[in-house]
Amino acid sequence: MEKKMPDLIGKTLGEFQIVEQIGKGGMATIYKAYQPSLDRDVAIKILPSYYLEQDETFLTRFKNEAKAIAKLRHPNILMVMSYGEFEGITYIAMEYVEAGTLKDRLKKPITFKETSLFISQMASALDYAHAEGIIHRDVKPSNILLPKPDWALLTDFGLARIVGGANLTQSGMTVGTPSYMSPEQGSGGKVDSRSDVYSLGVILYEMLVGELPYQAETPMAVVVKHIVDPLPMPRDKNPNLPEDFQRIILKSLAKDPGSRYQRAGELAEAVEKAIAINAEVKVDRVLLENAPTTKIIQDGIPKPEKVATAVSPEDTSSEAEKKQFTWTIIAAAVVVVVVGFFAISSALGGFPFSKKSQSQPTETVEVSPTNTEEPTPESTPLPTATEFVPSPTPLPTSDAPTPWTAPEPSGEIIQGESGDILFEDDFSDPNSGWDRYHDKDVFSEYVDGKYQIGLLRGEDPWWGNPYLGFGDVRVEVDTELFDGSEDNLFGIICSYESEDYFFMALISSDGYYGFEQVEGYYYDLLGEGLNETDAINLGGASNHLRVDCIGDTMSLYVNGVFVDSLSGLALVPGDVGLWVETFDAGNPVIEFDNFVVIQP
Repeated sequence: MEKKMPDLIGKTLGEFQIVEQIGKGGMATIYKAYQPSLDRDVAIKILPSYYLEQDETFLTRFKNEAKAIAKLRHPNILMVMSYGEFEGITYIAMEYVEAGTLKDRLKKPITFKETSLFISQMASALDYAHAEGIIHRDVKPSNILLPKPDWALLTDFGLARIVGGANLTQSGMTVGTPSYMSPEQGSGGKVDSRSDVYSLGVILYEMLVGELPYQAETPMAVVVKHIVDPLPMPRDKNPNLPEDFQRIILKSLAKDPGSRYQRAGELAEAVEKAIAINAEVKVDRVLLENAPTTKIIQDGIPKPEKVATAVSPEDTSSEAEKKQFTWTIIAAAVVVVVVGFFAISSALGGFPFSKKSQSQPTETVEVSPTNTEEPTPESTPLPTATEFVPSPTPLPTSDAPTPWTAPEPSGEIIQGESGDILFEDDFSDPNSGWDRYHDKDVFSEYVDGKYQIGLLRGEDPWWGNPYLGFGDVRVEVDTELFDGSEDNLFGIICSYESEDYFFMALISSDGYYGFEQVEGYYYDLLGEGLNETDAINLGGASNHLRVDCIGDTMSLYVNGVFVDSLSGLALVPGDVGLWVETFDAGNPVIEFDNFVVIQP
C-alpha cells in the first residue's frame, strides 16, 4: 500500500519552512515555503516517496535532471534555486510567482496579437532549452504560467532529459500529455526538440481554431489519433482562418519530424509573418460569429482576479485514479522569451517587424496500454491583470513632450541645385517634426539637443522620420552609441515610400556595415550581407555617416572614408530617416546629431 505523504505544514525541509500547500497532483505536491536566510518565499515541489522507494536509480536520475535544469539561465527563466533529498523526501525549490495559466486564458477568446506573443515567448524558451541540451517533453497550456497578461513562463521541465541521455521512463511507458503529444513520443520512439515543436503546434491549433485537433474517450485513443489519423483541417473548423495560418499548423503538426519546423523559433517567425501578410484582416474581432466555442479574437485582455500561487495546481484525483495515472515529474525551470531578432532574420532571409501603430481538460499522464480513464480536470487560478513592464535601459529624460501624432507626408518632393542643403536638423528644437514615441519596448525622442532611438527589450527595430520628400539625396549624420549593446545596427534611411518600403545603409558599434531593404513589412540584408570595415570607430566612439542614394545606387561613407556601394536597387522618391536594430537583447540606445540632406 502506498504511504501517505506526511503533513509538512509548519515543518522545515532543509533550509525552507513550509507555509502552505498550494497544489497537488498525482506526481507532486506543491508548497509555498519561506527561506529565512534570504527573506523570501519559494515554491517547493515534493515528489511522492514511493518513487524513491521503488526505483533505486530514481534519486540519481532526479539529481542529474535537476542539476541540468538548474543551470538554465535566461532573463525570463523562473530560476531553480535548490534541489535535494531530505529524510526520504525529494524536492525542487523554485522562485515563487503569482500566476495563472494559459489554459485558463484560453477559456476566453484570444487575439492574434496575444497568440503571436505567447507563441514567440514559448518558442524562445524552447530554443534556449534545446540549445542547452534539454527537451521539455510536456509542452501544454497548463504548463505555461501567465504572471502578467503579456508574459508567458514555460514550466515543468521536470521530465526533460539531456539530449542523447539514457531513457528516463520505464519500458513501455511514455511520459507526456496525450492531447499535445507528438507521434514519435506517443509511439515510444526517439524524442528530440522537434517533439516540443509539435506540441507548440498543437497549442497554436487550439488558439486559432478553438479546440484541440484530436479528441477521444480515452487518453490512449488520443495518442493513437496523433500517430495515425490525418490532421483535421483548421479551416474546416474555422473557415475564416487565413490560409497562411493553416499552412503553418500543417507544417507544425507533420507526422514526420523532418517535415516540421526544425526550431520552435521558425514556427514563431512564420506566425509573425502570417500576421503581417494578413494585416488587413480584422484580427481583433471574433472571426467565427456562428461558432461560440471558437477561441479566436476579441478586443482587449480580460482582467481576472489576482491569485497567488507558485505553479499551476495539478489534479485533485482520487487515490484510485492515481493508481491508473502516474503523473509526470516536477516543475523545474521556467522560460520567457525573447527571440534573437536579427539572428532569426539572417537564418530565414527576412523577418517581420512593426512600427507601433472551450477546450477539453487534459492532464499529464504516463500512457500505457492499460490506461483507459480520462484524468480529472485541473483547477488553476486566473492570470493577473497587472501589465508586465521590463526595466532595462532607462528612458531618457527631457522636457515632457506634448502628445504627438506623426504628420502625413505631403508628397511634395524637395529639390535644389547640386550642393544645396535641402533639409537640416541639429535636434535642438524638440518640435522639429521627428517621431516622438515611447512604450515599454522602444522609444524615439529628443534628448538634450540630440535625437535618440532606443530598443528597451531588443525585440523590434525602431526608426524615425522627418516626414518630408526627396529625390536623389546625400544624407549625413553624426552618431554615437549612447548606451547598451555594441551588437547592433544603425544608420540612415532613404527612399522611404511607406512603412513597408524603404532602404537603409547601416553600421554596427563592433565594426560591421551592410545595406538593407524593407519590403512588405520584412527586411532583408542586401548584397553580401554584413562585412567588416576599419573605417568605423568601435564601441561608444562617435561616427559620422554619409549615405548617397542616387539613381539605383546606394553608397556608404564612414568618417569620410568610402566604404561600399550597391547598385541595381529600386530606389524611389521618398522620405529619409534614422534606424536602429539589434542582434540580441542588449537594449542599445543610439544618439544622432547634425542631420543634413544635400542635393547631390
